[in-house]
Amino acid sequence: MDLFNGWTSVGNGNFTSSSGYIPTFTVPSFLNAQIVGIKILTDKAKPTWYTGAWVEQKVSTGLDSIPWITFSKKIGLGGNIIFFPQPVNNYSIDISFPTYFKTVSVGVWIQ
Repeated sequence: MDLFNGWTSVGNGNFTSSSGYIPTFTVPSFLNAQIVGIKILTDKAKPTWYTGAWVEQKVSTGLDSIPWITFSKKIGLGGNIIFFPQPVNNYSIDISFPTYFKTVSVGVWIQ
């Protein structure tokens, strides 16, 4: 991803499994972009590992305290460009990882 060409970092982190799995990473800001770039890396990935994470777009509706999932997608290891099908204001992103990951590095950008 060419981060010098209109991409803005909105979240990143490096995580290690301490309890058997890596907890869900929530992007720490509300987003408005319809195009999101997500990069997932893990140490010692086997050649048969294609799944990098599951991404959920969540929107607060005001109807209850639990955000509603409006879009969900499995993404691969490496760089991924996600086009959310409908423009939504002020959504958050949750990223969950396969249970067999012991370490993971994640970066999230918007355009």
